[in-house]
Amino acid sequence: MTDMQEKKNSSVLKKKIFISGAVFFCVVFVIIGAISGSAQIKTFGAKFISIVGKSFSVQEKELGVIPLHEKTDVEEDREIAAPLSAHCTFETLESPRKTHAVINEVAWMGGVSGSDSEWIELKNISGSQMDLRGWEVLDRDEQIRIKIGDVDLPQNDFFLAARDVKEQNLIGDIRYEGALRNTNEGVRLFNNECGLEDEVIVTKWPAGDNKTKKTMERNNDGSGWHTSSLPGGTPGGENSKSQIPMPTGRQVNSKQTQNTNLPSVRENKTTEKIEDNKVIITSVATTTITNNSTSTPIVSTSSTAKVETAQHMGSAVLISEVCVGTEENAKYEFVELYNNSNSAVDLTGWVIKKKSSTGNETALVSASRLQGKTISPQSYFLIGNEVGYKGSPMPQATWAGSYTLAYSKNSVVLYKGSEKIDEANWEEISKGKSIKRISWGSSNFSVSQPTPGTEN
Repeated sequence: MTDMQEKKNSSVLKKKIFISGAVFFCVVFVIIGAISGSAQIKTFGAKFISIVGKSFSVQEKELGVIPLHEKTDVEEDREIAAPLSAHCTFETLESPRKTHAVINEVAWMGGVSGSDSEWIELKNISGSQMDLRGWEVLDRDEQIRIKIGDVDLPQNDFFLAARDVKEQNLIGDIRYEGALRNTNEGVRLFNNECGLEDEVIVTKWPAGDNKTKKTMERNNDGSGWHTSSLPGGTPGGENSKSQIPMPTGRQVNSKQTQNTNLPSVRENKTTEKIEDNKVIITSVATTTITNNSTSTPIVSTSSTAKVETAQHMGSAVLISEVCVGTEENAKYEFVELYNNSNSAVDLTGWVIKKKSSTGNETALVSASRLQGKTISPQSYFLIGNEVGYKGSPMPQATWAGSYTLAYSKNSVVLYKGSEKIDEANWEEISKGKSIKRISWGSSNFSVSQPTPGTEN
């Protein structure tokens, strides 16, 4: 070995020792930044490491030492940006910005289908479409960590995260693991740089009802919270107090799931063919979306039930429940309507038809049966098969016993004169069960025990 070569190797060794020490301290610096949630510290540390590494590479070349692999500029840029993809932490000294998206509704108490059916809803308040890639939602103990993928959220639209439990009747846009506590809890929303956008920190939740499963909704002015007027709240739609029809949806660029392979309603809605204004649910694991009505339902069933949801036409009166018979009595049938307005609604001229799987519509409840009938504000109106329905309460109207509904592939359609108001479709309803609208604003239905004439 020549003297020149020995000098080169000695010089390289000294520089390696120096640079190794510098890199070690930078790594410590980056780790501290990751723990504290400081994007600036993480970015500076990453850039310093990259600069030192590049300097060392240049010096090696000058000394005749050729590395096995040279990083491209693109690879170096990725390395610098990599620390930003690290998880956020719940603890922060920042104040919520509330400029782009906020926590809009929280089902901390669960839902109608069970106390575990929790969900968290976000709303885009930025004034334009926004990219949610890399945003995170955390609870106080960080047992809930929702990392959002490639989602473009339209202005004033909603992003729904549903807890991944068996009882959950919502599919939503993403599933997550973990549970919200009823006391001493917190939820924080972070942007893709771990900046705090919104938070709810509570000793006791300021709104929501654990008994009735009415959710906690944000006030329209954004200043505080109120309890929803509806059991189950309005997941994926405007809060119950405002009663504004839901938007048509958003573009979802990639599959959104969290610790599960369950599908996303809005993802499928944008990728499947739109036909006949229907939503067809075959099972939780194989949801197919074929609806583009003005109020996009977010619907799921149990692993065996098959349900189609109603079209939400923006009316004050909608179909709230349908039962098609029991094991003992096939004609124990009823259709329940609900008036969600603050005024009575005259049903004179209204009719209800049934529709077969081929799309053929025939009479079920004629106009004469509803002549002079009214639905009081915030009240139910029960219509039963006059031969088979003998339950309690007594129906306010009936249809002829010769007209019956099928357990599978059937529909009921509500008309005001010739104007179609609402339609409830089902692939299958088990004997002794009914389909119920869970939420007024978002047209959610679930399979459950019948509750004629009363709150679902």
